[in-house]
Amino acid sequence: MSEGTLQEKTDTVRKAMVLDFGLNSLPYYSDSTRHAETSAVADKRESNEDAYLWAERLYQKGVSSEDIEFLVQILNPDPAERWTAAEIVQCGYLDSY
Repeated sequence: MSEGTLQEKTDTVRKAMVLDFGLNSLPYYSDSTRHAETSAVADKRESNEDAYLWAERLYQKGVSSEDIEFLVQILNPDPAERWTAAEIVQCGYLDSY
């Protein structure tokens, strides 16, 4: 995508993120007063079943369940539910690295 304005590129990426991660299924993002861009895209998604399809793809490629669970926690799109830096350190996952 080398053509278009910066705003058009930003909008394209934002829409892809909404669809790829099922952000419209989360109350934090479906609130149109807070996230107008997300709620505008929300109706375009037919199902939220594939919101974590990325995790399934990782599992099929041989990524361990423990690794995927860690990613689910730290990449949670809802800031209130996403692990903080302190929680990440305290969970012990990084101790083996």
